[in-house]
Amino acid sequence: MEDKDRIIQIKEEAKKCLNCKNKPCSNNGCPLHNDIPSVIKYVLEDNIEEAYKIICKTNVMPSISGRICPHDKQCSGKCARGIKSEPVGTGMIEAFVRRYGY
Repeated sequence: MEDKDRIIQIKEEAKKCLNCKNKPCSNNGCPLHNDIPSVIKYVLEDNIEEAYKIICKTNVMPSISGRICPHDKQCSGKCARGIKSEPVGTGMIEAFVRRYGY
């Protein structure tokens, strides 16, 4: 998949975020309490560098932990959108940010 197509796919996934008031993906789902809604916000604004900085505030090794993290049981598993449909693919979004953010 070309980079342009990947960016479109990631942004479509990010648009699914409901921007919940209680942020269950971050507060209840992520043991590191990554600020996932802010990462998504910056992705939607095409500011991948800032999204990467947000991830790095709580995670000193995002490239490693992001690969082994069970997103489906943690952040995506706690996503409010997942109650009635598919949760936001936060793992996919974070992987994209890790790849292009630095």
